[in-house]
Amino acid sequence: DLGKLEKLQIITSADGWLQARSLRNKMIHEYISSCVLLTDAVNQANEYVQELNQVFVKISQDMDAR
Repeated sequence: DLGKLEKLQIITSADGWLQARSLRNKMIHEYISSCVLLTDAVNQANEYVQELNQVFVKISQDMDAR
């Protein structure tokens, strides 16, 4: 449940997580023929890398504490 992850401060925003997941699905399941659109999608995905790393660290720390 994204709301619970947000409340536990594992993710910063449920909406942001949904946007990242939507972008991932678009990049994986759709053929992007325009170089401009593909470049924009890759640049946007790159912005989510830091957030994903922070989520990984938080989950790892939580697991280590158990």
